[in-house]
Amino acid sequence: MLSLAACGNGDSPADVEADAPAFFSIGTGGTGGTAYPVGGAYAGILTSNVEGTTFTAEATGGSVENVRLIGEGEIDMGQIQADTASQGCNGEGVFEDAIPITTYAVLYPNTLAYVRLANSGIESLEDAKGTALSVGDQGSGTDLAAQAVLEANGMSYSDFDINYLSLADQATAFRDRQISSAFWSPPRLGAQSSLIDLSSDQAIDWRGFTDEEMENAAAEHPYYTPGVIPAETYNNQPEDFPVLLIWHTYQGRADLPEDFVYEVTKQLIEHAEVVSAQQVALGDFDVDNIQYAPCPIHPGAARAYQEAGATVPDELIADGA
Repeated sequence: MLSLAACGNGDSPADVEADAPAFFSIGTGGTGGTAYPVGGAYAGILTSNVEGTTFTAEATGGSVENVRLIGEGEIDMGQIQADTASQGCNGEGVFEDAIPITTYAVLYPNTLAYVRLANSGIESLEDAKGTALSVGDQGSGTDLAAQAVLEANGMSYSDFDINYLSLADQATAFRDRQISSAFWSPPRLGAQSSLIDLSSDQAIDWRGFTDEEMENAAAEHPYYTPGVIPAETYNNQPEDFPVLLIWHTYQGRADLPEDFVYEVTKQLIEHAEVVSAQQVALGDFDVDNIQYAPCPIHPGAARAYQEAGATVPDELIADGA
């Protein structure tokens, strides 16, 4: 996590509307994932550069919980996978009612990986039926995406012995042979500590999803696209690791003042390189990725992106806050 001293840009903090919040909470994910240090870095940057507001990063259960926490007013912005955000703002899937969230930023494509140990005998998701399968924290974006991928391939949780385990606990469960396989959300670029630890002392089957499994998921859910984690990212990984790519976004309250959200998003954009120096996953950040926004874009965020050179179609912008 960046220190506050490292986050400042040397300029005076920006002045925003008087009714901007005194405190602003950023929902992240588990402490073993990428969202938590990214949120911590941005909290420091924003506190240093937006006058009158103190920003804090909060560890949470992940994307699904972050949508709900925004809706309940417990956090102001959260890192949320695009599939989860789309369901949240449209009242679909696990969300019975639409929740008033808007896109503040599109960050980077996270991954959904299917992990099993070498010599497990599991060649595909179909082969894993009846075995112990971990799907991440209950209510997390990994959990939601796992359900979606299984359903797109003609399966459901009822076909498996489902375990809800954190990233660190998944690694322990593999070592103790308590699970046979797991859905995992490591970054596409860089390496995740929990998967580094597992691959250092366990031989992993790096074949990942089959081509057919990824094609079925993409056909059912267009925001999933086939991708790879490059070879040699992890210990004893001689080949590319096939994964599904899912955009990670910052979604936030729709009712915050336009000038305030403009300043928040402006700082996120201007300091992306500072954060990517600490968190390699953010190396995919590009203002043109705003086209992948899964929910209406807050007017303040749209203005910041337009000033940064991105094209933001009017139909993607939410009504004024």
